[in-house]
Amino acid sequence: MKTADGSIERSDGKIIFFSFDRFMSDIVRGNCCFICGVNPNIAAFNDEHVLPDWLLRKYGLHDKTVTLPNRRELRYGGFTIPCCARCNALMGEQFEKPISAMFAKGSSALSHELKENGPWRLFCWMCLIFVKTHLKDAALNFHLDLRKGEQTIGELHDWGQLHHIHCMARSFYTGCELDSETMGSLLVIPAKVRSHFESFDYVDLSFAKTMLLRVDETAIIAVLDDSQAALSIYFDELDKIRGPLSPRRRGKSPRISRQSIFI
Repeated sequence: MKTADGSIERSDGKIIFFSFDRFMSDIVRGNCCFICGVNPNIAAFNDEHVLPDWLLRKYGLHDKTVTLPNRRELRYGGFTIPCCARCNALMGEQFEKPISAMFAKGSSALSHELKENGPWRLFCWMCLIFVKTHLKDAALNFHLDLRKGEQTIGELHDWGQLHHIHCMARSFYTGCELDSETMGSLLVIPAKVRSHFESFDYVDLSFAKTMLLRVDETAIIAVLDDSQAALSIYFDELDKIRGPLSPRRRGKSPRISRQSIFI
């Protein structure tokens, strides 16, 4: 059933598709669950960590900080967005448990899993993390001194493009079939593990819809909306990679916890 705002709902009220207007009013500017859209007044909420809690525990990140686009820092432990308890549990079953188990097996086992079962779970998980980082921005003031204005960090983003990534991120809930053309570029590469290297990295580039996540010996780079164009363009160069890559430190980025560029 198509609603007045252009959303699509089932007869039982389940939202299959958020129209852009409803996405903006209920999710970006509102405080409804970013997966199912339920209002916190009628359902139990326990919120969702932007970076999964198993990662925070694994690397002791709860008291460490992520650098936001306004160059301010925010504790990972408080880096959460509104989410109902039901969807939080569902994401745990669909993503966090199987993906944490995959990472525990190491880079080669993860690559084997992707070849055997395909990349969709990992790709949609990356979409989820990217959407969550940007939804959090919508609740954070750009200026700490409100005398300079009440603009939020989220007002810097192109929500029209993020609307598509949000649809991808919640496809596990809607049950929509994903066409291969909706798959972005996904690169999983081995990373060197050394005592003087950080074991965790996260960085995203909002305007390019691109992100990097490094967990121990595995680094994942995803371009979320390019229909695999980046992989096609750089295939010959990427094919030359024959071993684990090293992180090379660079300068500050608009949003990083610890920035690395792999070479």
